[in-house]
Amino acid sequence: MAYKQKPIESLSEAEWQAWIVDLARWLGWRCFHPRPAQLGGKWATHYTGEPGFPDLTLVHPRRGFIMVECKTQRGRLTPGQKLWHLELDAAGIEVYVWRPSDYVEVEKRLKEVRS
Repeated sequence: MAYKQKPIESLSEAEWQAWIVDLARWLGWRCFHPRPAQLGGKWATHYTGEPGFPDLTLVHPRRGFIMVECKTQRGRLTPGQKLWHLELDAAGIEVYVWRPSDYVEVEKRLKEVRS
């Protein structure tokens, strides 16, 4: 049976995030993503701080430091995610909301060398 590849625009958020992380690691980026755990039948990501922190933190010695919120094509930012995005941007942090249709721009940015 032939394998049929799923169109990139139809990826789930978890699949899309894995695509980004795989590419980033292949290009030498260090990646951080807090993973949720199931406790008492409920999924939760434990943290101290304000809700809405970006999904991925990526750092590379020649390509820079970026933070990424991963969303599906139709996924919406929560108010907390919007606030984090605005405040990180105001602080001079390179921050993105990346959707599967952005894959060309994602690849371009992850390959880009910054001085």
